[in-house]
Amino acid sequence: MRHMALAILLLPAFASPAYAARVAVSCAMLNSTDDLTKYVLANEFVFDTDAQSLDMRVKNSGANWLFVTQKTEFLDDAFTVRIGKDRTVSAAGLRNSVPVAFRLNPDGGLDFAYVTAERTERIHYTCSQ
Repeated sequence: MRHMALAILLLPAFASPAYAARVAVSCAMLNSTDDLTKYVLANEFVFDTDAQSLDMRVKNSGANWLFVTQKTEFLDDAFTVRIGKDRTVSAAGLRNSVPVAFRLNPDGGLDFAYVTAERTERIHYTCSQ
């Protein structure tokens, strides 16, 4: 239940996506509660409302983490992406059974949170298009 509250807290009410279906930004990590995570290396994010996905990448390295709804024998991931009227991009779901949430503000601030068995981790990036 605690995991659901995180996703609900970070996903405000939205109108239908009236803006670009794909938002790509380049980012730099500002701070993190867990500097050992591989996610602090990410510097490129592509949000896609049509595919309901987020591709989190390390530019020019080939490394990426895809957040998308998928069901296989081993995975039951769910993910959604919304763009608000104020152009705030929010995305949340489950990846490998871990609750995750992203919020890209119009000013370029990007917050990423995920819940481990021990605690909630947060990473803050500054981004530009």
